[in-house]
Amino acid sequence: MALRSARRWKIDAREADRRKDWGAWLGLDLRSVQDKPKAALSAWRELSRAILRNAEICGVVIDDLTGAALDALRSRLAAFVASIAPRGIRVIVTSSYEPAAGRLAELGASSEAAILAPYFTEEDVRAIIKDHDGPSSDMIEGWTRIIHLTTNGGHPLLVSAKVASLRARSWPESALAEDIGPTVSDSVRATRDEARRRLVDEIPSTDARQLLRRVGSVFDRADERLVLELARDEPSIPNASDALATLRGSWIEAMPGGDLRLSPLIADIATDVPEDERLQYRRIAAEYWLGTRVLNQRTLPLCFWNAFWGKHSGVLARLYQVIETLPLDRLRSAAALLSPMTLFRTDQSIYPEVPSLGAILRLLQFEVANAVEDDEAAGRAASRVITEIDELDVPELRLLQKSIAIPKLLLAEHANIEPAKQLELALDVRAIVQEIAAEKYPELSGATAWLATAFEPGVDLAGFLFASVVTRIRNSSRMLQMIEALDKLTEDDRNGFIDAAAISLHLTAGSFVHSGWAREQNDGLDLKPALERFNRMSEIAKRWGRKDILTELACARSVILDEGLNNRAAAIAVVDGAVAEIGPAPALLRQKAKVLGHSGDDLAAAKLLISVEDSVGLDNDFDRALALRDGAISAARARLFFDAIRLLSVRPESS
Repeated sequence: MALRSARRWKIDAREADRRKDWGAWLGLDLRSVQDKPKAALSAWRELSRAILRNAEICGVVIDDLTGAALDALRSRLAAFVASIAPRGIRVIVTSSYEPAAGRLAELGASSEAAILAPYFTEEDVRAIIKDHDGPSSDMIEGWTRIIHLTTNGGHPLLVSAKVASLRARSWPESALAEDIGPTVSDSVRATRDEARRRLVDEIPSTDARQLLRRVGSVFDRADERLVLELARDEPSIPNASDALATLRGSWIEAMPGGDLRLSPLIADIATDVPEDERLQYRRIAAEYWLGTRVLNQRTLPLCFWNAFWGKHSGVLARLYQVIETLPLDRLRSAAALLSPMTLFRTDQSIYPEVPSLGAILRLLQFEVANAVEDDEAAGRAASRVITEIDELDVPELRLLQKSIAIPKLLLAEHANIEPAKQLELALDVRAIVQEIAAEKYPELSGATAWLATAFEPGVDLAGFLFASVVTRIRNSSRMLQMIEALDKLTEDDRNGFIDAAAISLHLTAGSFVHSGWAREQNDGLDLKPALERFNRMSEIAKRWGRKDILTELACARSVILDEGLNNRAAAIAVVDGAVAEIGPAPALLRQKAKVLGHSGDDLAAAKLLISVEDSVGLDNDFDRALALRDGAISAARARLFFDAIRLLSVRPESS
C-alpha cells in the first residue's frame, strides 16, 4: 500500500522510463474521482482499452482506489487482474487502507503483497522538495525539517499534500510557521478531513469502530496489552484481538518497540466519545502505565498525561511521590520529560478538582521549568505555588507543603524570583520550623525534624537557604536588589542571614558580594554601571553597622576600579577611605598592596604589609596568613628587582 497525492483522474498513457527491468507502465489516478462512481467507471474503461491497444504494457498502477471509486470498481478489480495476469502484466494498487486477507485472496495475492508505505525520512522529504519547482537552494534544508516535523514525522499523504500546496503557492516564507501549534494549513486540514472520513466509513465492523475510539481516547499511544485492557471495560468488546488485527495498518500504526498509535489522519476520532467515557479510558491507561513499574522516558509521560487528562488523582499523587524520591540527577531527567507543563497557566489552579493536589502539581511545574532551565516560567510557578498552598483549608497541610516547597524554590538553579521574595520565603520557612517545633502540630514533628537539626551551630534552614541564594547571584544589578532587600529587614534577621552565610560557606562574612561583579568582569562587560551599583550598596550598608560588609564592598569597588577600569589611583583612594572609616582590616590592606603591585611598586606593597604584620588579622588566622603571604611575595619581587638593578650597574661596558 502506498499513500500519494495526485492531480488528475484521466489515464496517463505516457510510458514510464524504459528500463530493462520495467518496460512500459500505465497509470490510472483516481484521486479526484473518489466520490464520483460514474467518472471512476469511465476512467476504468479507458484503462482497459489502453491495455488492449498496447501489447508492450508490462505493468499498471491504479492510484488511490478508495471511497466511492472503490465501491464502483471492487467487483471489476479481481476480473481485471485475472484477465491480464496471463500476459505477465503486474498490477500495483494504492489505497488509504490495507485490504483484508480475504480480499487479497480474491485477487490471487498473498498477505505479503500488501505493503504499508513507510513514513518519509528527512532524506525522502528533501528529494520530494527538490524534484521540480522547489524553493531556492538555501531554503531546502529549512523546508525539509519544517515539513518533516509538521507531518507527524513524515506521514506520506500529509507530506505530499503539503508539498503540492507549497509548490502551487511558490513556497512563501509566511508558510514556514504553518501547522505549528493548534492551527493547521488548509492543505493539511483538507487532506486529514478527507482521509478521516474515508477511513472511518471503511472501518470493517462495529466492534472495530468502538475499539478504535477507545484507543483514540488515551494519550499518545498504547501497546497491545493496554488495548485489550481498554476492550475489557464495560461494555466489553468481544473479539477484541480480531478487531485489533483488522485495524492494524491503516487505522492503527505499529511503532518501534511494540507501541501502537492511531494514524495521524484519524487522531481526532475520540472527539465524539462522551466525556465521562474518555476520562475512564485515560484512567485505565494511567493505571496500566503505573502498573508496569518502569517509569522511563517512554512510560513516565504516558502515565502522567493520561492521569492528568483523565483526572485520576490517585495516580497523580502516587506519581509525584515516586518522582520526588528519585536521586537528583534522575529527578531532573524525569522532570524534563514533562516539559509541556511549563506552558500551564498560572492565573488559575492546575487541578481545581483537588486543591491540595493542585498545589503539588504546581510545585512539579516549577521543578519542570527549573529542569529545562526556563527561568521565567519557574519564577511564575514559584509565585503561584505559595498562593495556592496558602489557600488550603487544613493548617497542617499548609505547613507541610510549605516546608517542602520553599526549600525547593530557593535551592533551584533556574528560577527568576526577586530577592525580596526570596528573603520573605526564607523567613517564612523559619517561622514554619519554629511553629512545628513548638509541638502545636505533633503529627508533623517527626516528619520535619531534620529541618531544625541538619545544620551547623549558628545556621538554621533559613540561613542555609540564604547562603544558597546569594552564591548564585551573577550580576551587580541582582546584588543591589539583594542589598536593598536586606536593608528592609530587621537588624536581627539581616545579621542572622549574613552570619549564617559566612558559616555555611566557610568564608568571611559579606564576601558573597563579590559574585555581583565577578561574572560581569569575566564576560568583558563595561564595569562602570557595576561600580555605580556598588557605590549605592556601600551607602546602604553604612546604616547596618557592620565593618565586615563595608570592608568587602570597599574591596569590590577597588578591584573594579583597578582591574576593570584601570584607575589605580581611585582604587587606592577607595581603600584609604575605608581604612580611615573602619580601620586597617586585613582584606583592605591586601587589596591596597595588590593595587600597588599592579602599579609596579612592589616595594611599597611589601612595606605596607610587613609594617603591620604584628597587628593585622589578629582575630582571624586565615586573614593573617593571607596578608603575610602577600607581603612575602611582594618583598621577594622587590628584592629580585633591586638585585637585577645591582647586577646591571656592575656589568662590563663591552657587554
